[in-house]
Amino acid sequence: MTVREKKKKMRARQKYVASIDRYAQSLGKAAQRITITPDDNKGKGKKVQKQSKASKQLAAEKAAERLSKLFAEARKTLSEIVEKLNNLPGDADLMELVENNIEKWLYSKDNMNVIAFEALMERIRISLILPLPKDHYYCLRLFRYVQDVFQLVPEELAASGRGEELLEALAVLGFPSDATKHRGDDGQIEFKVATPDESIMSAIEFQLEFLGHYLHRDRGSTKDLRVHFSPDAWQVKLLDIVDNNESVLVSAPTSSGKTFISFYCMEKVLRRSPDGVVVYVAPTKALVNQVAAEVYARFGSVFGVYTQDYRLKPLENRILITVPACLQLLLLDANNARWANDRLQYIIFDEIHAIGSIESGSLWEHLLLLSKCPFLALSATISNTGHFSKWLQKRETMVGDLVKSSKAKKGKKGKGKTEERSFKFSEIIHPHRHADLRKLIFLPDPAHDNTSQPIDSAWAQQKDVNELYNIHPLTNFDAHRIATGFPAVAMEPRDCFSLYRAIFTVANEREDFPAELKAKIGSLDPNLFLKNVTSSDLFNLARSDVRSYAAELCGTLETWTREGLSTDVNKVFSYVANGILDKIADYEQKWEDKGQDPFADPEYLKEHLTELLLQLNSADKEKREMPVLVFNFSRFVCEKIGNHLLNKLEAGQKAYENRPEVMRAMKAQEKKLKAQKKAEKRSRDAKKSKEAEEEARSMEVNREEEILLVNPRFSFIPTGKGIEEDEMKSLKWKLRNSPSKWLIPALERGIGIHHAGMPTAYKLFVERAFRRGTLGVVISTSTLALGIHMPCKTVIFAGDSIYLNPIEYAQMSGRAGRRGFDLLGRVIFFGVPFKKIFHVTTADLPALLGHVPLTTSIVLRSFLQYQGAENKYRTDASRSLERLVKNPLFAVEDPFLAEQMEHHVRFSIEFLRQNHYIGPNGESSGLAPLVGHLFHEEPYNYVFAALLQRGVFHRIADKRNCSNRGVREITKKHILIVLSHLFCRKVLDHPVSPESHDRPSVVMLEPLPEWISAVIERHNRKAGFLYRQYLFNVSQLLESRVGKATSLPLSKTDFKKDEVVPTAPSTLLSSITDTTIPYTMSSTFRALQGKGDQFDTIEELVTGVREGVHVDRESIPYTDYNPNTLLNRYGMDFFEHGQLSSIEQANRLRAGEAWTSLKSFMVVLLAIASAVEEIAQPDDVFAKLMREIAEEFKEKFNARQS
Repeated sequence: MTVREKKKKMRARQKYVASIDRYAQSLGKAAQRITITPDDNKGKGKKVQKQSKASKQLAAEKAAERLSKLFAEARKTLSEIVEKLNNLPGDADLMELVENNIEKWLYSKDNMNVIAFEALMERIRISLILPLPKDHYYCLRLFRYVQDVFQLVPEELAASGRGEELLEALAVLGFPSDATKHRGDDGQIEFKVATPDESIMSAIEFQLEFLGHYLHRDRGSTKDLRVHFSPDAWQVKLLDIVDNNESVLVSAPTSSGKTFISFYCMEKVLRRSPDGVVVYVAPTKALVNQVAAEVYARFGSVFGVYTQDYRLKPLENRILITVPACLQLLLLDANNARWANDRLQYIIFDEIHAIGSIESGSLWEHLLLLSKCPFLALSATISNTGHFSKWLQKRETMVGDLVKSSKAKKGKKGKGKTEERSFKFSEIIHPHRHADLRKLIFLPDPAHDNTSQPIDSAWAQQKDVNELYNIHPLTNFDAHRIATGFPAVAMEPRDCFSLYRAIFTVANEREDFPAELKAKIGSLDPNLFLKNVTSSDLFNLARSDVRSYAAELCGTLETWTREGLSTDVNKVFSYVANGILDKIADYEQKWEDKGQDPFADPEYLKEHLTELLLQLNSADKEKREMPVLVFNFSRFVCEKIGNHLLNKLEAGQKAYENRPEVMRAMKAQEKKLKAQKKAEKRSRDAKKSKEAEEEARSMEVNREEEILLVNPRFSFIPTGKGIEEDEMKSLKWKLRNSPSKWLIPALERGIGIHHAGMPTAYKLFVERAFRRGTLGVVISTSTLALGIHMPCKTVIFAGDSIYLNPIEYAQMSGRAGRRGFDLLGRVIFFGVPFKKIFHVTTADLPALLGHVPLTTSIVLRSFLQYQGAENKYRTDASRSLERLVKNPLFAVEDPFLAEQMEHHVRFSIEFLRQNHYIGPNGESSGLAPLVGHLFHEEPYNYVFAALLQRGVFHRIADKRNCSNRGVREITKKHILIVLSHLFCRKVLDHPVSPESHDRPSVVMLEPLPEWISAVIERHNRKAGFLYRQYLFNVSQLLESRVGKATSLPLSKTDFKKDEVVPTAPSTLLSSITDTTIPYTMSSTFRALQGKGDQFDTIEELVTGVREGVHVDRESIPYTDYNPNTLLNRYGMDFFEHGQLSSIEQANRLRAGEAWTSLKSFMVVLLAIASAVEEIAQPDDVFAKLMREIAEEFKEKFNARQS
């Protein structure tokens, strides 16, 4: 590496760390710095000296003195708050000021119950004396204030004797002054509160209906010195598991608080070992960057990063943050044996449910089976935890057997340097979200359609129109759905209350309703069911009690179904739906009559989404539901919505500023600003004389005029927030060549776009700004679904997509109502068919069943790892392969499938041997290192090696032809055409000629010469033959165990007939027997068609093999090459002209897809160049040409990226 390259690399690292630092600052209090010193390890095991009685007494006196000072300071501050409030103008938001000032004491680090009690009581007193309208929101707040006293400081309330003050607050809500003497027959106080319908409600009913998200969360929280917060009971178990060096699977909903254990695990490893390493595996690069920032904020520069795009000291640091593909490379590299076996102490798998992914699931499985250290596996979306845990437990058992046998061989010398490794596996399931998710649907009425009007006029007409409707979780249920048991459905307290009312109504509508069942309904009255669980009868309802209440209600409906009352059950579901299904049908019909499709028209989406966002961006704090994340799976639609939203805001502000009264105010303000600047100049000239300063202050712009000019309707940036100018200037410079010039103005109005095709600098800016609260709306694809810390109040699903499934819904909706930010999250569906809404919100999550973890390349890499490792690590290498073979996830319940994997290894070894990649004793030979280096590109890594072995590339790169520069360029293009057929394959639907467009792209890739195609087809024939032999042997083995397959897979019809034993020779029977086509590995469908075991294509083999034999197309080293297939020439075209816009338009790649595809091709070219250089001679012409091709492609790609 040259000096220039080293400096360039150093600058890149500095820029990355600087960006991580800015990212970390946006996390705020979420990440607190922890200092780890070398003394932390040295002091391990020291005993703590006991305090003497005298020192205890002294400590108690100091604590009492400190408490006294704090109490006096608190009383003084509270008095100042009251005085300040009394002097405020009448139109100020008094309640907000009360909240902000009082809660400083409630949540301060010196929080003591005595001070908290004083603050809570003072908040109630201030609320009662302020001249506030006694509306619905006032009643909710005041009730919550009284509730807080009972919940947070009950002992201080009992000791204070100040209960009369609470009675005064209750009287304002409608309680009688002597509450103890005015109870109903059921012991509950009835009062009339300012509910929207002015109904009479008990305190319990009031809490269920309006304050469900404020109910007590009885999580079993206790103080624990190991963390800086009071962990819940299940979180304490997690801490104990990490302290004991054990492995654990954690299944808990998003926002429940499971991520903290990752950083505790990191801290534990850093403290207990001087060179121990913990690896954090994330599914996406965006999550890698976030975790790197959090690690940097907590522990400083002790982290490394390894992704396909970027490497930052992956093996030199104590904490490595990476993606699955890169960790797999490290674990399979013999040079990293010490790092993987001795230094690696914990692996954290975030979003472990990605193991079920078709694209990358086998990678996650490899990592768990190749590693032998304990692990943390975190997920919010695992349905079959029992099946998955059984597999993980077997993994721990196999690792334990390996370690114990190694220690037995080494004896005393085998004692480890770190704490004793435990092989116990635990499973922690926490099914409840911290915050409820309220589901709504937006149904804009064509009668109120004012999208063509300016924003301020449209908003004035729209603010009193309610087009947001609640969706009860049991909407669209029926008796048939619950016949076999109630599915797991999360209900808010108010959903439970509405379900009870529906059950009560239906039971009382029928005179002939079964008396026994009707009698039981009385016990479901919430006042009766819940009164025994509250110590004060009023204010201590707990969410766990409401969950028990929900289970009782659902159990009642199950009983009705079993008793044959399906019609009544369906009526209950109809009542809780509250007519929403009719509203949806009416909505669809109205828009159909108007000629618009509300589910497939992007124009409809962008117009009415603007209307919805304006409603959520209310100036009233009680009604404001910002910030908002809008999800749509199309990059094009995301950008279209953002651009349209910006245009509407700009047009609205322009129309607003053209009003005469606004123009007059602007001129007046301009005059005052000029006068203020002159006054400030005179103040500086007079060395800040007192007179000049007073004059400058007198010229300040009037606040009312300022509010008039900065209208919040034209921006989603919250009042008092703003984007930092320095960061915005830096971003403008980085995006100076971007074709999307509107992105910066959109940010200035609080709108961000986030998808994989956006520049990295812009995406990171959007993430930071959203967390800081300076963006009110971010419109995103699924890039923000997996684990990204983007807390918001509302999530909107705008438009339908085939990619919107229960897992994506769970991940995306989990961004709303994050723990520590909000007690309630809102999920709004817009432009999504109701059947789809019902499916994603109520369907079970797909089970994690696994994939075939073995490929021929993985087997080869294992052989290379064993051969290259030191002797002491060879056992670990062989046992890693053994775990891959004997413990695949898909074979947990079927031992024969694990046995089939052993045959798969034999097939792989035979394939590698026949192609000269390994020798008779398993030693590597020939091009094995090159094939292993490109193992992620299987099966085309084998085709590339076959072409190299046959001299194809060296024949193209003939020395005599490359001396001339022009011929050299033509030669490079010929090489790149061959590589495009292997690694850059996108099929064209029809032929395209260069004359059909005005772009420099050729579009259609030239076919390969027949002599090159013959080499590829020879490889396919060889691989196909060996794979058929492997499947035939496995099918024979299965047949010997369970017999010949004779039943159809779906109907289970068995077509096997009893053997016919003729009493005399039969010509007909002999003819039938002689012409029967035998079959062993063919499925019964194919056998009945008379096809036997003959398969014309590999695809036919994959789909036509018998039941019980597992086939994975990805594990077959067979290519889909067909010389007649038309391929897109986008990689070759970009190499020739370097125009990304031409690739998108002429080559017809979607926006962003071109960038991603070209980047993948560039990575492959660089990998090929490096692999060829490792095995080539110094004067090898092809190696030099390959390096030139890779570097030229990289240079052109980076030029487009900047």
